[in-house]
Amino acid sequence: MLTARWKAEVTIRWLLAVGVSRTLFVTLGSIVALPLIHRFREHRLKLWLVFGGLNRIGWALSIFTVLLPHPLNSVALVALVSAVQVSGAVAGIASTDTLADMIKPSTASRFLSVVSSINNIVALLALISTFIVFNIASVETAYWILYIIALASAIISTVALALLKEVKVVRGMRALLLIL
Repeated sequence: MLTARWKAEVTIRWLLAVGVSRTLFVTLGSIVALPLIHRFREHRLKLWLVFGGLNRIGWALSIFTVLLPHPLNSVALVALVSAVQVSGAVAGIASTDTLADMIKPSTASRFLSVVSSINNIVALLALISTFIVFNIASVETAYWILYIIALASAIISTVALALLKEVKVVRGMRALLLIL
């Protein structure tokens, strides 16, 4: 009984540590993003690319921390999560700032609705794929398969974003076509 309680307490502490570090590092990323994007405003798309790529690829690489010996694997996971949170915050602000200049206020709701719908469709497909993989493979194998797919997707999406050109102002749905 004491062992189960100890495991529960360790799990709760671990979840709190990860949650606190995520929150702190998102905040740090937001603080870092402001002067960075202001200073390199004409290169927002590159900032979005680099920091977004680090974010997506970093999350996909997190599975590899299980290969490290304990307790180094836990430390590496928290460090990786912290780094991807900073990069994700910078990428999010860079992308929002870029998109704000690309679309006219009169078409913004339609544009954002389409982007949100695409994101939701992709999330649904990922969820269905995850369900299928977990039903045909062992839990450990399923995790590895899904993280490898996530890594490949992260690399592909980063390359696709690299193909976009920095634009001054694009109006309406043409902006969506440039993003896709």
